[in-house]
Amino acid sequence: MRKRIAIAIELDHPVPWHLDCYQGILQYADEHDWACVVDPYLVGMTGQSDVSDYDGVVGRITLEVAQSAAAHDIPVINHWQNSPAKDLPSVLFDYHEGARLAGEHLVSCGYRRFAHLGISTQAVNMLDLTGLTEALEQHGFAEADKFEFAHDFEAGREGVIHMRRVLTSWLEAQTSPVGVLAQNSVTARYLAQICGEMGLKVPEDVGIVVQLGDHVLSMAASPTLTVVDSDYFGIGYQSAAYLDELMSGEPADSQARRIVPTRLTVRESSDFYLSSDPLVTEAMRYIADHCRQTLRVEDLADALNTSRRTLERRFEEVVGRSVYSEVARLRGEYVKRQLIETDRPLSEIAQDCGFSSASHFTRFFSNVVGMTPSAFRKKQTPSRGRIGVG
Repeated sequence: MRKRIAIAIELDHPVPWHLDCYQGILQYADEHDWACVVDPYLVGMTGQSDVSDYDGVVGRITLEVAQSAAAHDIPVINHWQNSPAKDLPSVLFDYHEGARLAGEHLVSCGYRRFAHLGISTQAVNMLDLTGLTEALEQHGFAEADKFEFAHDFEAGREGVIHMRRVLTSWLEAQTSPVGVLAQNSVTARYLAQICGEMGLKVPEDVGIVVQLGDHVLSMAASPTLTVVDSDYFGIGYQSAAYLDELMSGEPADSQARRIVPTRLTVRESSDFYLSSDPLVTEAMRYIADHCRQTLRVEDLADALNTSRRTLERRFEEVVGRSVYSEVARLRGEYVKRQLIETDRPLSEIAQDCGFSSASHFTRFFSNVVGMTPSAFRKKQTPSRGRIGVG
């Protein structure tokens, strides 16, 4: 008999962490021939709780859903970090590791002052702070400046006005350059916008990385926003797999299982290298601005009014790699973003990036990334999540 599963996700709020989790659950359900019903509050067709009709529940588990499932001895798996129902078997995103990755990235960009923009009422706030602090301490830097909103100002005119006012005051008090980890895309988007209004450059004065990122909103921002890749599909898939274990009689883990992020999607808000050497900083900026075209070291030296030998020596001393390798790296990063974030044909991307032929494009990308462009694009299909426990 097919197992009947309630998916407790509010799909009327079509944000990525709902939709992608839902898709991950459906993928597992399809592989195991489950019958799934979207029933966020377990109210059923009649508006009355009919939780006993299910073999299991997976999703964003509210206190009421948890209590109803417990009363009928039906297993549940939660993937909502801020669930008011405590001590549930859960599969959660590893925000601590995401913040640590963000901190490592900001340090590698050359920032020496750091800040965290968070929401004090959200449980992820402390996980963000500890992960960021861990990364900074490892490199000998002081902890980040902490700036917290009392609640999330995603909607409402008065909330937006207040957000803009406090962000402006906070920026006025900062000593730039500063690398910022923002807890969500909404806050980050307003931060970037206000920087522009104040004459601050992103990422030169303020570098921005988003923890809980909406890729659509992050791409629509100006400049585009770097985000920690949150594998919501993997969270959904692993939540369903964990539920399957419980329905088979296996005991729940004592701690939440966590989906560990492995990378950031680097975009304009932090695609930068800050250096105490003005020549190297100017060179990095020029390379970033011209990464879509073939850029010879001689051309770069001429543009900066210096000799090739001087440029290469100072670049190697500060950055630790050659000018040519940095040009190739940033060009490769641009191509990777096109392969991940667009459906453009490979031939069109190659032409856009100044490659004379498809074979030249493939050879370049394979040398930089270690695989062909088509293999890289294929690899970016939704994962099933890398699990950690903690």
